[in-house]
Amino acid sequence: MLEALEVLLKVVIVVIAAAGAGLLLPLGTAAVMASIGWLLGKFGDRIAVPFIEWADPRLGPVRTAGHALRDIFDLARAFLRAHRYVRWTVQSAVLVLAVAAYPTWYIYIDGSDTPDPRTLLEWRPAQIGYVLDRNGLVTIRLATAYRENIGSEQVPEVVRQALVSAEDKRFWSHDGWDWRATTRAAFKAATRSVLNFRQQGASTITQQVARNIYLEDWLLRQSGNELLVDNIVTRVIRLFKGTVWTNNATRKVREIKYAVRLERGLTQHFIETRPPSHTFREMLWYGVLGQYDGRTKAKEYILGSYANLVYLGHGVYGVSYGARFYFGKDMEALTPDEAAFLASIIPAPGQFAQLDDDPSIRAEQVARRNAVLDRMAENGFLDASRLTMLKTRPLILQTPRLKTKTDEPAVVSTALEEMDSLGYSRSDLLAGRVRVHLTADRHIQAIVNAAALDGIYGTDSPTMPGYVNQYGTRDGTHPQIAVVVLGNRNADILAEFGGIYDERLHNYTLYNRAIHAKRQPGSTMKGIVAAAAVMSGKTPDDLVTDTPISVNMGGWQKPVKNYDGRYLGIIPLREAIAQSRNVPILRLVRDELGGPEPLITWAHTLGIQSELDPYISTALGASSVTLLEMTNAYRSLASGTVASPHIVGAVTDANGAPLYRASATDKPFPIPPEKLDLVQELLRGTVRLPSGTARSLDTSNFPIQVMGKTGTSNSFRDAWFICSTYGPDGVTIGIWVGYDDFGAPLANRATGGSVALPVAREIMLALYGPAGVLGDPPKFPQRIEARIDAYRARRYPELNGK
Repeated sequence: MLEALEVLLKVVIVVIAAAGAGLLLPLGTAAVMASIGWLLGKFGDRIAVPFIEWADPRLGPVRTAGHALRDIFDLARAFLRAHRYVRWTVQSAVLVLAVAAYPTWYIYIDGSDTPDPRTLLEWRPAQIGYVLDRNGLVTIRLATAYRENIGSEQVPEVVRQALVSAEDKRFWSHDGWDWRATTRAAFKAATRSVLNFRQQGASTITQQVARNIYLEDWLLRQSGNELLVDNIVTRVIRLFKGTVWTNNATRKVREIKYAVRLERGLTQHFIETRPPSHTFREMLWYGVLGQYDGRTKAKEYILGSYANLVYLGHGVYGVSYGARFYFGKDMEALTPDEAAFLASIIPAPGQFAQLDDDPSIRAEQVARRNAVLDRMAENGFLDASRLTMLKTRPLILQTPRLKTKTDEPAVVSTALEEMDSLGYSRSDLLAGRVRVHLTADRHIQAIVNAAALDGIYGTDSPTMPGYVNQYGTRDGTHPQIAVVVLGNRNADILAEFGGIYDERLHNYTLYNRAIHAKRQPGSTMKGIVAAAAVMSGKTPDDLVTDTPISVNMGGWQKPVKNYDGRYLGIIPLREAIAQSRNVPILRLVRDELGGPEPLITWAHTLGIQSELDPYISTALGASSVTLLEMTNAYRSLASGTVASPHIVGAVTDANGAPLYRASATDKPFPIPPEKLDLVQELLRGTVRLPSGTARSLDTSNFPIQVMGKTGTSNSFRDAWFICSTYGPDGVTIGIWVGYDDFGAPLANRATGGSVALPVAREIMLALYGPAGVLGDPPKFPQRIEARIDAYRARRYPELNGK
């Protein structure tokens, strides 16, 4: 009962103040109030006299009460006639009580249109979406709002003190709205035109939370031409004040209601979910003080939500990320003056959160900060000596660096596409509801970026002069380059380089040539031919024929030539692969494999997904594929595993709970181990044989054992090199170089061995070794190396075991 009377009293005082400020000023309002007083005096007897006449004369007390009621009406009427200003005041009060009855009932009793307050417990504002590499390092932060959500218990005391002092000093005592602040705001709103006062807000912290959670749509619509609530009352108000004012007032009343209901609902929730009482002390606490305890927890939760919610300028939301942005530190390390600064910019971040070093701007920011410090001292949070010290501190803001850009654009674009295929919404990532954990490694990516740029633009290194210095450019333009690094075991994408756009890397929406560009792979397709040949029964020492040949190209015979224009006659298969000779490979596919169909089957088995033309020229790389596909095929041959390349290793929610994890491959490998050894021996020969196209990697300056294949398409339009270290613990690197214009050749007859291989060399040297990211490289089995050594001794005795 007392609580209801207190609530009613609050409403009455507020509305009386509003009436006194706004209703008594217009003369028309005074006339309305006078007419109400006249009606009360005129019809008073009609209320009292019938009551007296109705009463039984034997009921003395009742009859006496009736006469007393009539006397009271008479006295009241005479007094009001004699005292005009008192009459108007009483009339105003009667009208105010009538007007206040509905909002009182609407705010405190009617709960029909109120959302469940407990939804705040599940509400999480949009925060930063993190894309992390395999080591947990940030690849990029993607967000619609740069925010780090924190729990209410994580808000430091100094931050609570600053927020409450700056925004809502009676936060811990009011029930959701501060009627005194509302009264003050209403008075100043009504008198500012007369007294030139500045309009003052009155929203409590609870109201601001309720507004942003439950009334966001109203905020967007309140400036429109339609009433948010269309009834007789709002229509009448609109006639005098207009639609926007009416909508704003309607939203404000609902905001107050939601704030009161929010605090009540959360208080009840924390009371209902309190721990069970087992001891007398617990029973005493929860029985006697449980209401206070639940209310305190509700307040703390609301304040924590507010700390996550506030906008601090420059796209930054929430105190936690604001501390990092403005001061480069965790929220827990904020000092009172820093917390006061953050609180001081909340009312108008666009005006108060400027980062310029202009002395006048900084002076204004210091003044606002110090004003909050004064309020903190008034509330007992700071003593006089500490206040003086804090106010003299300079305001030093760091130059913020939000990682909204990335030096891994291809990685990010691939990750976003893969998220789509996995069924995870990009909006969930942008809102921070999920985190993406990549298979990519930022350290490896940095190595790939440097090697790719070195290859295009050149360096001072004699081993890596770059295409600019070594081969020149066509028409003054640089070619494009794409790089893929795969982990051999599960086809994890460890790094990607998708190309260069005006020497800029930092736009992750750029066209990713590593996974989307389909180009002719040239002689890298001969690695697939090697697998098909071995599975048909061939061995590296079996002989193939290198003599002139013509193939049917749609009804006409086209002669096929080797790169060097020579024919070697009968040679071992290992020499045909190592030297990348076209003629013996075509004869092998046509005469011994029975055509391109087995080759196409093996290409798809090993990881190539693009459709391949059913022509004999496919054996020489005439069918277009992506760099990722071809690199994955070589990865399969190096590791003995079949897997699909992927870059999303796991997806978690914002708290780290797992939602998805990439599974290891369990597909049986289609090539028996003894056959796979022979394929690896053929591809290892391109490096180890003196005649191999990758022989530059078989030197003391390159101690890493790799297998691989160079490739160059017709007219020198595409240059490729793909190489692998051995086994599941190794890596496979794919390089493509060329112009986006399919008809544009590389300058100076550049080949895969001359322009793509040096990039792979630089990457491998940085990945492996004592200072490398991956440590010591895996070695090929001795059985493979021994067979190559034996062949070298027979075929090249002049090397003497070198």
